[in-house]
Amino acid sequence: MQAPQALTSLQAGQSATIHALHVEPSFQFRLNGLGFRIGKSIKIMRMTPFNRPLHLKLDNTEVMLCQQNSAKIEILSVKRIALIGMPNAGKSTLFNRMSGASVSFYQLARYFGY
Repeated sequence: MQAPQALTSLQAGQSATIHALHVEPSFQFRLNGLGFRIGKSIKIMRMTPFNRPLHLKLDNTEVMLCQQNSAKIEILSVKRIALIGMPNAGKSTLFNRMSGASVSFYQLARYFGY
């Protein structure tokens, strides 16, 4: 498993998952109200110059958060992959063997046209 890092280590356009909030309880209550919860996906929309606030997006909520508070949020980087191929080419088998899961792509996404 990868080591958690600070939210400020991400670049604009990158996404991650919130791992921990190291803030005061009263501020954590406010962040929870905005959607900052452990396990939630977060994306950096843009970074303002001169270490000014970060423009963040959580689901449909967009927030500006200062660098000082952003540094107290631990995240885990998100890695995304795509398996593309014709039907019955072994995509599900490859994914299941690599991840140890048991997933049926037919149930996840059905694309018409074949």
